[in-house]
Amino acid sequence: MRLDVVLVNLTGKESARAILRSELARREITHHQLTDLLIAQGVKITKAAVDNRITRGAFSADFFIESLRAIGCLDIGLFRE
Repeated sequence: MRLDVVLVNLTGKESARAILRSELARREITHHQLTDLLIAQGVKITKAAVDNRITRGAFSADFFIESLRAIGCLDIGLFRE
């Protein structure tokens, strides 16, 4: 079995940001709506913090996973056979 990375030309930081941004766009969810969804999950965060993290691409794995879960993205394809 051979696994190829789909986002081969991006760094890890760029890949995480690209994945999160594309999943938000696919679902037509704004940063403000994401903030509301995260707060509903019990995450203490502001819209400005969400904007800064996504714009810079500087966020933890926790934020990445919490965000994907909040928008209903339970599966992402990082590798393909």
